[in-house]
Amino acid sequence: MNIQRIITLLSVLLIFTIPAYAETTDYTYSDLAKFNDPEVIQLINMKMVNQNPDPAIAGDVFEFRVSVENIGGLSDGNYILEVNPKYPFEAVPGESLKSQIGVIADYQDGKDAIISKFKLKVAKGVYAGDYPVEIMLYKVGEKDTGLKKEIYINVANKEATEVKISKKEFNAGETTKMVFTIKNVGSANLKDVTFSWNTADNVLLPVGSGNSRYIQELDVGQSTDIEYDVSSSTDADPGLYQLNINMTFNDYKNGSKQSILTTAGVIITGNTDFEVVYSENQDNSYSFSVSNTGKIQANSVSVSVPRQDGWTISGPDTVIIGNLLQGDYTYASFSLSPEGNNQNITLNVKYTDDKGVRQTLKKVVNLPNNTDPTSEFSGLKGANDKSDGLDYSFVPYVIVGLLLVGGVAYYIIRRRKNSKKKLDI
Repeated sequence: MNIQRIITLLSVLLIFTIPAYAETTDYTYSDLAKFNDPEVIQLINMKMVNQNPDPAIAGDVFEFRVSVENIGGLSDGNYILEVNPKYPFEAVPGESLKSQIGVIADYQDGKDAIISKFKLKVAKGVYAGDYPVEIMLYKVGEKDTGLKKEIYINVANKEATEVKISKKEFNAGETTKMVFTIKNVGSANLKDVTFSWNTADNVLLPVGSGNSRYIQELDVGQSTDIEYDVSSSTDADPGLYQLNINMTFNDYKNGSKQSILTTAGVIITGNTDFEVVYSENQDNSYSFSVSNTGKIQANSVSVSVPRQDGWTISGPDTVIIGNLLQGDYTYASFSLSPEGNNQNITLNVKYTDDKGVRQTLKKVVNLPNNTDPTSEFSGLKGANDKSDGLDYSFVPYVIVGLLLVGGVAYYIIRRRKNSKKKLDI
């Protein structure tokens, strides 16, 4: 009795199971092109296999692979896999956005899946993050009913800047303008940028402002100028110094500050100057002291007397001194004949600077009121000295004093004589 009931139950289940299986099979895979059918969609799997590089860099081309799997038991042919790029992605010239995959076989999954390769380019200036790319599988002529899906591409930025400086040489003690030109040569826009700089030992400092500036935004390829008034100390030693440049900006993906550090070189030069002073003259030989009052050594120094009114040059007009160290001095002598009572004479000092350029400084040297070419010590006379070197302004007072003394003496002697006569009487 029990056996008969079990057989009857199995027969009933078999009757209902066979039609249900047949109906599902016919409905699902009568045509793989029915991508608007939810049951068909469940049997097709599209996914990204990999991307190269990973992450893709903004502004650069990257490659990615997509697999198509069929986990169903029927096959069909003439299929196309297509990529539909939108911002921040764009097509690469010469690279196709379509892959003719042809037949999708039954149970073509796993290692047997169809692999298609595509290339796209990431737009410049895009922020780091994951961005979708739309892919679509459809049968030729039936694109409107194709299967669409989004895959995500990981994108990173390449932050890079180029900094140019308008001036590289600075004279110690002088204030001058320095302009930084900043260009965004990376693949990402920079926002909320703080620019700052400093030099070793503070040899160069901004005047009238701080050393940092704010830039709200610097797009890819854009440049901006930042201007400073700068000065170096008069005590700064000439030489090459390191200039440190720092730029910080906001990384919105990570919510943190990022920095770009770079260095440059600036040259501090010392002003080369000379002090020329009249020393002495003997006969027609005039001597002048020449001292290097600059910050650096002066090379190949020479002193010359240019042709000028009031002076006649009777000998060589140039004296070669050679190299003159900072703080050192020497003498230069010339055979000169003054034409009248000259108060000054012009001399030219020539030297080679630290860059190898020949320079000329014009010096006007003051002379005493009168210089006696016959006096060996005339160079020691003061500005108010007379021609004989003596001051006779005291003579009248001496004469008056002598007269007074003589008068008093005469009066005393005469009185003594009168007193003597009275005693004799």
